[in-house]
This record gives sequence, C-alpha cells and structure tokens, in this order.
Amino acid sequence: MSRHLERQALTGHPATVVVGAFQRAEYFTPATARRFTALASAASMVAVFGAGMPEVPATGVRGHSLDEGDDLLQEWTIAVIGPHFAGALVARDVGDDAAESERRFDYVVTYDRQTVVDAAAVMMRRLGARRPGVEGLVELPPQPSRLELLSRAVSAAANGVVIADLRAPDLPLIYANAGFERLTGYAVEEILGRNCRFLQGPDTDPAAVRALGDLVRSRQTGAVTLLNYRKDGRAWWNEVTLSPMRDAAGVVTHMIGVQQDVTARVEAEAEVLRLGSTDPLTGLANRCTGLRDIERLLLGDRPVALVFCDLDGFKHVNDRHGHVVGDRLLAAIGRGLGECLSVGERVFRFGGDEFVVVVEGADAEQLTDLVQRLEVSVAGCAGGYGVGVSTGVAVSDAQTRGVTALLEAADQAMYRNKRVRQVLDACGVR
Repeated sequence: MSRHLERQALTGHPATVVVGAFQRAEYFTPATARRFTALASAASMVAVFGAGMPEVPATGVRGHSLDEGDDLLQEWTIAVIGPHFAGALVARDVGDDAAESERRFDYVVTYDRQTVVDAAAVMMRRLGARRPGVEGLVELPPQPSRLELLSRAVSAAANGVVIADLRAPDLPLIYANAGFERLTGYAVEEILGRNCRFLQGPDTDPAAVRALGDLVRSRQTGAVTLLNYRKDGRAWWNEVTLSPMRDAAGVVTHMIGVQQDVTARVEAEAEVLRLGSTDPLTGLANRCTGLRDIERLLLGDRPVALVFCDLDGFKHVNDRHGHVVGDRLLAAIGRGLGECLSVGERVFRFGGDEFVVVVEGADAEQLTDLVQRLEVSVAGCAGGYGVGVSTGVAVSDAQTRGVTALLEAADQAMYRNKRVRQVLDACGVR
C-alpha cells in the first residue's frame, strides 16, 4: 500500500508533496532510498522521518531525525498530497518482538483530502518552516492530536468499520463509522448496542456465521465472506475482516470488524463457475459436470443407472431448416427433458444431439417410467419436425463400476434399441 501511494506520486502533478515516517533509519533501506530518489525527481518536496535519519538520506530527499521519545517512532506513515490526488497510509506498530518481516501493524488507508493533510501536518510540524530574514523556526498552528487524527481517518474510511465489546453480553457494537452506515443503510443510532447478526437474513450461510463465531471465540484475525442484508432488504456480499483489540495487559477486550461490499466479485465468480459447468445452448449441465456427477455417485453404495438418449432424425432438421432452427429445437428439447424429470433424476448434454440422464438407486419400474417420460417429452417438443429419441439403459454392477464402462454400456444399449427400431420402421411396424 505504501508503494501504491508512491506510484501515485510518481505519475502525478509536479507540485506533489510526499512525506513518510519509517520509524528508524535502518528501515529506510537502499531499495527504499532508490524509490524515494525517483520520487524526489518527480515531486516538489519529499521528506522522511525516523530515529537516526540523516539530513539527506537519498538524493533530493529531506531527512529529519526523531528523538527516542517521539510518538512518531511508533508509526509507519506515508502521505501523498497533490493538486488532484491525496492519499495516506497511517500504520501503528503493535509492538511485536518478532523478526522484521513478521512485524504487525494496525493501519488505516484514507483518500479523504483533509485527513491526508492532517496526517502530513503531524509530520511536517517537526520540520518547521523558515521565513527569509527571520531567525529560528516559525511556530505552526496547533494540529489535531494523534488520537483525533486516527479517529478522523477511521471515520473517513470508505469501508465499513465497527467495534464490538467482547466484555458485554451478546457482544454489542459500540462504534460504527459512516462507511458502515452507507453500506447497510442503517443510521448509527440503529446500530449501536446491537449484535452484528441483525445484518443476517434467510439466505445467510450458517457455516459462514459459525466461521465468524470461531474467529471471535479464538480471538484470531481472519476474514469471512457472507450474505448480509441492507435496511431496505437488498442482499449484498460482505467480506468481513475481524481483528482483536487488546488492552494494556494484553487481554482481548474488543473486536474490530472491517466490512467490504464484494457483491460484484462474488457474482462474477459465480458466473464463471456457471459458465464452466453449464451447456450454453440448452442450459443443462455440460458433459464435464455430468461425468463428475456420475463419478461421485459411483463412490456410494447404491447402484447408478444411466439412460443414454440419442435424437432420431435431428440431422434432417439441420439439413432442411438450418442450424439456427436446429439449435432452437435442441434448446427446447433440453428444457423439456429437464422439466420431465422427478426428484433424484438429473440430465446433462453429452454432446451434439445426445443427452444422458443419471439416476441413483432406481429399480426397473422407475427406469421404465423414466424412459416413457423422456420419449413423451421429446415427442412433445420436436414431434412436428419428425424427431424422436432412442434410449439405452445401463445400471452399475461389478463389471461397470467405472464412468467409462457404464457410459459405454448405456451407449451400446441405445444403439441396439435404435437398430431394432430401424428394422421395425423398415417393416412398417410401429
């Protein structure tokens, strides 16, 4: 995020100002120095702060050494202010006694211009300013306290932020920012004092709710995506990131929840999954999905039956009426096959004018009834074009436990029935 803000400065207006606090000079690494040298060539002023920071830590960069007692030593902060852009990362070191790469921070990112200006001013006042002909530093006007600054930053955050009190019964919310009000449609007075479950609704996944509860009980940081409902009843997908908040003794007393509307992302992912598992012409499951379904069912203890369906006379429709009509007819037949099935029966398009119906645990009577329903459905959808259907049934046993073997058995049964029908048709027997 720090580098993202640096890139904004690199591509921004020449009048841009960049200020950053890096805690200690050793954290201003050679790689960082190279980046800030580039920033200094593109921006009007670049200044950095840290304990032991030299006056010129990199070419064109102004440095300022912080005293050991300076509150800014606890922060990793960068602020970028230009005529058309303002952004700041304000991070607070949580005080881990860990390796450098594993240190953790509580942080806020804001693009609220006034908040960014305030964040920059907190650092800039340590530099002071000089007027020509005037000795010493010119006193800057009073700036907001760090607590006030952080409060403003959280309030201005685009994402929803809430705080729940873990010490009180039912974990009530004791803080909600304006972003949370915008996301949910509830006013702050309707939010405070309530458990966050008021956002849940009929289609909220209980497993996601349990995952949130597990994070709270374990006092762990983590994220869960679940379906929530706004005040007006509209559903939205909420990515909730929970972080524990400790008191001076290290005891977790509160939980911070950052809420982000990820509806567009979830819907896009669902659409990708749907397109990958659905036949685009008929809307039925595609071949890949159907084969996976058969493979899964074969792992169970019950027999699996397949009814292989091949349309008779369909090539004649394509040859005489064209593929547009043929595609419409296939789509209608696919819908009809799906609608004629009973509970526990499912159909997928195998390819071309072939369909497969999958049934688990069916007996002979049910399969006979199923074949009749399939024939009636095809006749109703395509009888006007002279299209019928030949079917073949195979049931898994010791010799046909695999997907390929079971499909081949159903396919062969279908072709035997088709040849018998062709012979009967040639003899004029219906």
